[in-house]
Amino acid sequence: MTEDQLTHILQSKKELQNIPIIANADFGHTDPKATIPIGG
Repeated sequence: MTEDQLTHILQSKKELQNIPIIANADFGHTDPKATIPIGG
């Protein structure tokens, strides 16, 4: 997915406009891995 495609999706879906979006980050099954803590 290109940055333009992602921007189009995020701008066209009103419910996605007020939530944080992380894109193009190393997380999941990649190396190196970025840890994104959720909760407390």
